[in-house]
Amino acid sequence: MKFRLSWGITGSTAVDPYQTLNSLTSYRTVFNDARYIGYAPNASNLANPALKWETTAQYNAGVDVGLFQNRLGLTFDYYRKDTRDLLSFVQLPTSTGYASTISNIGKIRNSGIELGLNTTVIDNAFKWDLNFNFSKNKSEVIELAGGSDVFGVNIPQPLAVAVNLVRVGQPVGVFYGYLEDGLDEKGAIKYKDIDGVPGITSSDRTIIGDPNPDFLYNFSSRMAYKNFELNFDFQGVQGNDIFNVNLSAVGNSFYWGENQLKEFYNNHWSTTNPDPNAKYPKVSAKTLYSASDRYIEDDSFLKLRNIQLAYNLTVANFGVAWVKNLQVYVSGQNLLTFTKYSWYDPEINTRGGSNSISLGIDNNGYPNAKMYTFGVRLGL
Repeated sequence: MKFRLSWGITGSTAVDPYQTLNSLTSYRTVFNDARYIGYAPNASNLANPALKWETTAQYNAGVDVGLFQNRLGLTFDYYRKDTRDLLSFVQLPTSTGYASTISNIGKIRNSGIELGLNTTVIDNAFKWDLNFNFSKNKSEVIELAGGSDVFGVNIPQPLAVAVNLVRVGQPVGVFYGYLEDGLDEKGAIKYKDIDGVPGITSSDRTIIGDPNPDFLYNFSSRMAYKNFELNFDFQGVQGNDIFNVNLSAVGNSFYWGENQLKEFYNNHWSTTNPDPNAKYPKVSAKTLYSASDRYIEDDSFLKLRNIQLAYNLTVANFGVAWVKNLQVYVSGQNLLTFTKYSWYDPEINTRGGSNSISLGIDNNGYPNAKMYTFGVRLGL
């Protein structure tokens, strides 16, 4: 048995080079029937000369256990990361002329556990090894600069609002919007009155979902018999939500006249079907949608990430001295996905990066491709 304990402080910019500087964008214009190229400040990002380094203090404690002559191995880790002066893109009012800026938004805490299990199930002519990993992370906003909520980037029309929120006491990037309350007698969407003041306003928005998973896990198997090898890896994410922006364009009562989902035809309010619990409201160009829990879906999934069947050829039979080993194999990636998510791929995040607070948004995200590979490996 081995115990581990570590502590450290690191500083990081957490942003790509030159993103914090003012930049110019080229524009084409016409004067006196002649075309010219001009330059103007890049409206996508406002420079912030007051930025500080992002600093993280991390604490780790762990234990390693080996049993049955190390045929069964267990690892357990607990960690806590406190990040101060967190760097992130912050949305700006349109009146500024810029879309966003990078700012130090406050202090974030991440804490969690990681558990690993490695075991040799069979160790004879047939060999079989199993590996299982489990991790659980909890993020919490401890403090924010100025004490105000911070919003992520805007999603496109017809919703055209920010749906991710950073708020003290909550996980980073929770979804923020309205709670729907069925349909009224005219087939329009009703929203719950959260603040108790008559009428639905922005004050009636509340937390409607969380893109952060409850836990992650993966399971891998390695089997070998004589010259054959069979390996596969499953990866799973559980308990996270996704904001399906795609539904705002293809299930929104003909906003810009797009095609509609098939279920819209059979499950919408009409004078012949005045169902207050219908999934979709009255078909009308005047029907308005707001960012609400309508677009929140369970994003949990389990994927067969990799599978490979290989055969190791006996190199001595070929009389090639300079080749030590030779293997032919066929493999596949992302072949199976088990999920309740209604769109193409649950493993999508089209609005956020490593330093973004806009998490768990699927806005025309391209799905991960299935791949099939046949190959040869040479050992020299």
